[in-house]
Amino acid sequence: AVGVGIPAGKCVRIYNGVRDIPDGRDIPDGRDGAQVGTPLDPRCLNLLFVGRFDRQKGLDLLLSAMGRVQRSDLRLYLIGSPVRSSGEPLDLPANVVSLGWLAHDQIDAYYRAADAVVVPSRWEGFGLVAAEAMRSGTPVICSDRGALPEVVADGRTGFVFALDPPQRLADLLAGLDREGLARMRPAARARFQELFTDETMHRHLMALYQEVTTAHRSAV
Repeated sequence: AVGVGIPAGKCVRIYNGVRDIPDGRDIPDGRDGAQVGTPLDPRCLNLLFVGRFDRQKGLDLLLSAMGRVQRSDLRLYLIGSPVRSSGEPLDLPANVVSLGWLAHDQIDAYYRAADAVVVPSRWEGFGLVAAEAMRSGTPVICSDRGALPEVVADGRTGFVFALDPPQRLADLLAGLDREGLARMRPAARARFQELFTDETMHRHLMALYQEVTTAHRSAV
């Protein structure tokens, strides 16, 4: 906004918020054993991608990285489908499973079951998937585009990687440690509760409206 000429003094940042899940407050490490349609292999490090299978979301970059990683214990599950694309079928590596579109409650179960959620977007205004993942206490691996580096605390609630060169994502995936990701879960949940709940967003919006209307009345 400042870059296009809006005075900084007229800008207020209020993060998007998402509704909390009722049982989320009772999950100390982010998992509750909820059932998922396709069980995740407990012997593997299970990653999750949620969103459109389109260029903006960077799924092609993630699939390419998965194809290059030499780890037999790494699995990626996809929730979503193409929306804006040529309609060509995805060429999925052997370590990737596509689940299609799922209902919100099913997605929440996968969020909680995954070891990490990957958001490899080429551009992103905010990144609701990252906030939704941390709502379940799940660490997020995201690109350095848009607001994602503000949503994810690099090294504490996940990892932020540079989108270029593409090999950086493959290297990050190759070095993931399941136990290390598990230790991030409480911090991921805490960051969601601090910054990204719908209650926090509404409180900040109402405070801003109050400030603006009070200033207007004083001016009149």
